[in-house]
Amino acid sequence: VNSLIVSSASAFLTVMLTACAAFAFSRLRFRGRRVGLLTILLVQMFPALLLLVAIYLMLLNVGTTFPAVGLGTKAGLILVYLGGAIGVNTWLLKSFFDTLPRDLDESAVMDGASHAQIFFRIILPLAVPMLAVIFLLSFIASINDFTVPNVLLAGNPNRYTLSVGLFNYVQGRSSRF
Repeated sequence: VNSLIVSSASAFLTVMLTACAAFAFSRLRFRGRRVGLLTILLVQMFPALLLLVAIYLMLLNVGTTFPAVGLGTKAGLILVYLGGAIGVNTWLLKSFFDTLPRDLDESAVMDGASHAQIFFRIILPLAVPMLAVIFLLSFIASINDFTVPNVLLAGNPNRYTLSVGLFNYVQGRSSRF
């Protein structure tokens, strides 16, 4: 159950945040757009395993102020998965949005649509197949992960994901099974 909760929530939030970010980078012109895209590209080059000690310490410190998202919580694990998945998926969805004709946006503006209406009524319905792909990729990546939940949920057997629970069961270290 924990694996389904964490994977579903992280995949859903990844799709929502990625869609908003990709639309902004693809269709809107603003200061810092190029720097933001290059930053996302740079961040996705580092695997999560290299940052695991830093993520552990951040969640440990955040947990003292906000215990609901600290170390050993499902919400903290979801936030870690969000940070790792948004970069790749934003580039993927941005490149898809770039292939959609801008004439759709221009005709909607001529009819009096705002940016939000263009996004929700025109772009998102056209992007449903890509959103499904991003959901599935994020879901599969988070449900198959072992190392990150093993480190971040250590010592809290009630919140173990399936892979961590099975590992501890096989090793004979869990009294819960």
